[in-house]
Amino acid sequence: GGDRNGGDGSPGIVIVRYKIGSLKSAKATGGNVSFTQTHTIHTYNTSGTFVLPADYPSINAQILVVAGGGAGGNRHGGGGGAGGVLLLPQSNSSIPNGTYTVSVGAGGFNGDGASPNPVGNGSNSSFGPPSSAAAPTHLLALGGGQGGTYPSDGDGKAGGSGGGAQGDGPGNGASGNQPNPSVYGNTTPYQGDGANGVNYNPGDHRIGGGGGGAGSNGIAGSGPPTPATAGDGGAGIQIQIAPNGPNFYYAGGGGGGSWAPGTPQDAGVGGTGGGGGGSTSGNNPTKIGAGGANGISDGAENRGGDGGANAGGGGGGNGQSNYSGAGNAQAGGGNGGSGIILIAYPS
Repeated sequence: GGDRNGGDGSPGIVIVRYKIGSLKSAKATGGNVSFTQTHTIHTYNTSGTFVLPADYPSINAQILVVAGGGAGGNRHGGGGGAGGVLLLPQSNSSIPNGTYTVSVGAGGFNGDGASPNPVGNGSNSSFGPPSSAAAPTHLLALGGGQGGTYPSDGDGKAGGSGGGAQGDGPGNGASGNQPNPSVYGNTTPYQGDGANGVNYNPGDHRIGGGGGGAGSNGIAGSGPPTPATAGDGGAGIQIQIAPNGPNFYYAGGGGGGSWAPGTPQDAGVGGTGGGGGGSTSGNNPTKIGAGGANGISDGAENRGGDGGANAGGGGGGNGQSNYSGAGNAQAGGGNGGSGIILIAYPS
């Protein structure tokens, strides 16, 4: 299986050739429709509706719901937590005919390194009736938690997966709180916890913790006697949609940011599945954290990498925003990546 890079929002459509007279049509409408040899797949990179007509009393469908990832924190900030992931297997599901609202959550936003408390949790994604989205009436995935931010918001925020903490203090990572609704059948939730920050002397090194991913918890940073490094984001979860369908990693956590006087410390790496890489203070590109998405979402000097779009990845933590001037929009934590919803059923 491949790593979903989130660079262009491609759903990884499988192209299938059919004999003349055997072209298939979808039972339902909505989203971007594609086919495998055996299944129809509806992909939602943005919100919409899913309509199953009265011709079909119900269908057995596999549904994947991924929420938006949390933003990374400012100033030796924690990595953003990935969006929560909820999987409804085809084997035990039953979707009655009707019209359903499909809401795809946006990633948390952190575009201003001067803001002491950016509003950075990701937005929820959901599938269900056209009413207020909530569990247990909907398949609901919670947006990822924001990474901890210096000076007044040092702990990571809870969400689908929890945000990592910033390194001054240091702060505490937050828990993943993805619910497990069973309205259409038994589901499997995926989530991870954010890691704590680290602050050690000599030199007042401040290191952010990695954000939680759907497949594992974020990792705390380390210090002496081991080489100092910021915490890596938790790995995402690999899920295949239908036999021979898209097979990607989703919802990697953001890497933590780092700061130290003099020689910059290594920033955290984003989790596989769209986690943004962390950043570090100083002009040293060898210390910047790589994104968990084939390099698409690497950190930059004083700017955390963004989470992968349509993958629910958490944003990377910032190194030290006042190094290049507070208020610089390129000196904050990375934005979280948007979510995605996929629905697959036998053709």
